[in-house]
Amino acid sequence: MSDKHYGHFDLTKREFFAVMAMKGLCASGKLSIGAYMTTASTAVKQADALMRELEKKPEEERPEHKHKHKHHHHGK
Repeated sequence: MSDKHYGHFDLTKREFFAVMAMKGLCASGKLSIGAYMTTASTAVKQADALMRELEKKPEEERPEHKHKHKHHHHGK
């Protein structure tokens, strides 16, 4: 994982993603007063999941997907 920093608060990419996830979760307006610790944990899990996905190669470069996109022509 990268140690680059984002924003004005010297955040790592993981911290930045977690802040953005937390912001979205809080903006939903569906949180109870006692839900903030759970929400924080969920935000970090979402940030980690996003970072794992971003580390993957694009789908068209993955060997297991190359065969799925071939067009099959039926001879006439």
